[in-house]
Amino acid sequence: VRDVSAQKLEGGSDLHGNTTGYGNFYLAEDLLPEVDQCLSLDADILVHTDVHKMFEYFDGENVLLVDGTAKRDWDRHSELYKTAGLDMTKPCFNAGIAGFDLKLWRELNITNKCKEVAIQYSHMLKGADQAILNVALHDKFLAWGKKYNHSLRLKNPQIKEMEDVIYHFVGAPKPWDLFGKQLHNNFPIWYDVYKRTAIGKTPLRKYISLNRARKTWRSTARVWLEKIKSK
Repeated sequence: VRDVSAQKLEGGSDLHGNTTGYGNFYLAEDLLPEVDQCLSLDADILVHTDVHKMFEYFDGENVLLVDGTAKRDWDRHSELYKTAGLDMTKPCFNAGIAGFDLKLWRELNITNKCKEVAIQYSHMLKGADQAILNVALHDKFLAWGKKYNHSLRLKNPQIKEMEDVIYHFVGAPKPWDLFGKQLHNNFPIWYDVYKRTAIGKTPLRKYISLNRARKTWRSTARVWLEKIKSK
């Protein structure tokens, strides 16, 4: 276990007050200087596949391995991408599950590139590390599709049998958040895994963050209203 600074880059933004994603910018030089390749996995996932196979995608040419399944012109940072001069017909990515070629990152001095992006577009950033990475590495990522970043939003149908993928709980509230049990359709598959962990006998209320609930209340309220109207 190695401690990491979660300090955001100058000009960068947080995500509901969370700056943990900025740890990705400290991997190459500070955290893993002796490592050439690594995987970065967000906490809001269920891994139901063999992660070793993800390393087979590294090709020595792309700094980043990500889903690459979103469209720049539909993304919430579309204006940022236009301003940065990116080709709007090409894809953007979610950085929640990513493979980093740290050797190539160091060779291309990507850390400085990311710092430059954060300062130059500070007034347009609202997605923590993800927006910065999309601009800095817009032509240096390889898309591995949805297998390793299978989004599960609150209203997605409940999964009966888990597939050979990495599930990513997108949006708020998460299954473990306040009201997650009532609002997230796939709370059951997460809770089934939770019960089989070392903390599985601990009541969930012990881990509910009221600070996070305060920061995400608008999203939670919107989902409640939609649920009420649908009845």
